[in-house]
Amino acid sequence: MSRSATPHDQLARGGCPSAYSACKKTLFSVIGSRKPVGLCLLAVFGVTALAPMLQRAAHSPSAHHLNSLRQHFLNSLGTELISGNRIERIDIRADDRVVGAVDSEESYGSNPGSRSSQDSDFDRVQTLVSSGPDDIAPGSYVFHNVCMTFNVHNELEKTERGLVWFDKNYNHPKRCVPCSNPVMSWAWQEPQHRDYWGELPPHWNPNGGLLKDERTGDHACGMMWVHKITAHNISDYNRCMRANRVEIEERGQMQQPFRASRAKWFPGTTLALNWYHRNIGHQLFDTLTSLMPLLHDLFEQSSRALSDAAEKEDNHRQGRQLPYERVVIHQLPRCDDSFYICNVLRRLGAFRGVEFVTDMDDDTLLCFEHLIVARSGYYGRSSGQREIPGFNDFRQALFRAYELPLKQAVEAPFRVGMDTKPKALFYRHASTKRRVWLDAKPVMEAMAHVFSVTDVYDFGKLSLRDQARHFHEADLLLMAHGAQFANVIFCSRGAFVYEISCTGYSHVQFALPPEKFGVVHRAVHVPGCSMQGVESGDMLDANFSIPLVHIVTRLVEDGVIERASGSKLLEQQQALVAVNTARTAEDVTSDEERVTDRAAREDEVQQARQQQQQQQQQQQ
Repeated sequence: MSRSATPHDQLARGGCPSAYSACKKTLFSVIGSRKPVGLCLLAVFGVTALAPMLQRAAHSPSAHHLNSLRQHFLNSLGTELISGNRIERIDIRADDRVVGAVDSEESYGSNPGSRSSQDSDFDRVQTLVSSGPDDIAPGSYVFHNVCMTFNVHNELEKTERGLVWFDKNYNHPKRCVPCSNPVMSWAWQEPQHRDYWGELPPHWNPNGGLLKDERTGDHACGMMWVHKITAHNISDYNRCMRANRVEIEERGQMQQPFRASRAKWFPGTTLALNWYHRNIGHQLFDTLTSLMPLLHDLFEQSSRALSDAAEKEDNHRQGRQLPYERVVIHQLPRCDDSFYICNVLRRLGAFRGVEFVTDMDDDTLLCFEHLIVARSGYYGRSSGQREIPGFNDFRQALFRAYELPLKQAVEAPFRVGMDTKPKALFYRHASTKRRVWLDAKPVMEAMAHVFSVTDVYDFGKLSLRDQARHFHEADLLLMAHGAQFANVIFCSRGAFVYEISCTGYSHVQFALPPEKFGVVHRAVHVPGCSMQGVESGDMLDANFSIPLVHIVTRLVEDGVIERASGSKLLEQQQALVAVNTARTAEDVTSDEERVTDRAAREDEVQQARQQQQQQQQQQQ
């Protein structure tokens, strides 16, 4: 160049990439140093003046680069204006609406929405319009053109997902704020749903924080464990998340990614698999039961007895015809078998031939053409006790997968002196220090006259196969309420299951109920529990005691043991108590005698010392 080229000349001649930065800085310096009035008009004037030169540059050898640069410049100029020491990030639209947020000065020049045209996934997602959900099967939805985020705020809320919904016409300033734990909503955007456990801080809105009502329109909370996050596009997602960061943090709804600089697009159909990650009971009752209708064909194929190699090959081929081609799981990308739900689904063939989404990081938004999402709690928390399609096929496939025989439990009523004792399985919940059955030991001692008793201290220490075997072999199960009841699906027909707690609450009875597959289940309410030492404040977590007479009476009434045998158990227990009482009295007497003997010996020693001292004094 014969002279120093201006930024305009550099752009017109296909000059260096830094021209964009120089041009913007030049225009902004003019705007910032002159009259602050009419900044928007000046910005638009600057775009108009520069547009022809950018257009001429499109025919140069660097046309591809400059077209991208031109779009970058126009987009950025339309969303950034200097005002004093701050950069206001706004969105100027055709209808003159202005929405958005205010950034700090440090973020200048790092607009996450400005992307190269070479990033095809990002560009594709920028133009998405979401739709759905459609009912793909009872208990499951399918959404179209959506993205997913992962809640990283704390241990409990890591169960939650954000479903990013693209709607260019929804402009509420809190459109991207996820609700707080919509725990009891298994229908998408249920109108009656409350979006929080307790009252929210008053500063969130004048009425105390009903975000669902505050946003109004069709932007409710979403559903259990899947929270709706609305944005116009990725750039708008980033701006809105930044603007509402304080409230999002206070709600326990920090998302990954919080600032999306990249996007990953997955065509076709993907299954989003998520669960309450700390509790295998909820993995069954909230998630797995909801997926059963979706996977019914797979379970039906797996449950059939195969007689020859041709049928086996046919079953293997058909088993690959799943309603999805990949699975996305934020807690554990490859769904490790140490997780209950992963173990069950893998053994049943639900992952055969599918791809796992593993390329997750802190700043990449995962987006999907079609996304299947289980309606968590659709069966497990519904008071209507909906019938689960294909549940018996699921059970038969489960027994085959875990090599459990299709057996019938020993026929009741049970009695003392049977040739082969039926099996009783006990669980006191003692390993967790809450919901502990405090006086289970004397009950087990009494039941040993009728049953072969197994006492499991901690199911969490056992493999899923061993847990399944314990439940499958038991004819009677007496247990404190807890997550181990996810294994009730392994029980044999005719088994009796007693779930004991201070409230009588039971997910088992809500979700299945077991009577539909031949298992007798009773939720036992223990009255008079104490809240002393219960840190959670939930009566369901209280420790409890239940006398043997109450247990035996209930078993006799339900036809589990014969009345005569029940009376004999109580007599034997009373005799045992009497013996223990006598032993205790003997122990007390012995203790008193030992104390008396010790005191006498101490007196003798003291007297001997005194005599010795007197003798020494006389000799002196």
